[in-house]
Amino acid sequence: MDERSFHRLLRRTVAIPVALLVLLAVVLVVEILSLTSALRWVDHAEEVVADSRELMRNMTNMETAIRVHCWSLLSLPNRRSSKS
Repeated sequence: MDERSFHRLLRRTVAIPVALLVLLAVVLVVEILSLTSALRWVDHAEEVVADSRELMRNMTNMETAIRVHCWSLLSLPNRRSSKS
């Protein structure tokens, strides 16, 4: 084996693993960015669900207040007539 073929073999032996390592690093960065984006969407979805639950709770409270008010108005004539 002459010196030229040895250097070619040595370059190939070093270059291929380095190139694959760089490719692996790029794929890893792309996957991290993709997972980060997906995590942002999950956080957004959780916020929307929490907001909708709070809205339903507020709507239920408002509906209950309206029912109590209507019930008190309906029972008002009965209370007046029972007092007289």
